[in-house]
Amino acid sequence: MKNFLARLVGMAAPAPVPIIEALSDEIETTDAIAADAAAEGRKERERLRDILNCEEAVGREKLAQYLAVSTDLTPTDARAILSASNREVPSVETAKVDPFTKAVWAEPEPLTEDTAAQIKRMQTAYSHVTGEPIAR
Repeated sequence: MKNFLARLVGMAAPAPVPIIEALSDEIETTDAIAADAAAEGRKERERLRDILNCEEAVGREKLAQYLAVSTDLTPTDARAILSASNREVPSVETAKVDPFTKAVWAEPEPLTEDTAAQIKRMQTAYSHVTGEPIAR
């Protein structure tokens, strides 16, 4: 019976592990996790750089930024999507255009009393010169 109890106790309790050995294993595991995380961070930064700085991203910066930050696409897949999409068309505000073109495409200013009076004078002068009546 004594032998049976000794075997039973031996099966129930694992052999004690020295605390230094246990802590050493934990430190090695933590170091390995940190090294893996650092490697993953480097790979992700490289993926972002490859997508955002590729030739296909020129003129498609917003789409490139979305593909880099909001998806897990590889740089090769992102370049394929970028090359298949249209380039962004700059608006009048961001495009480098001359002042005349900006004025042509700008929103009209509201009609004021001064402006209405000037238009009336120009129409009257035109009518006097051409002899045509003012269109209403």
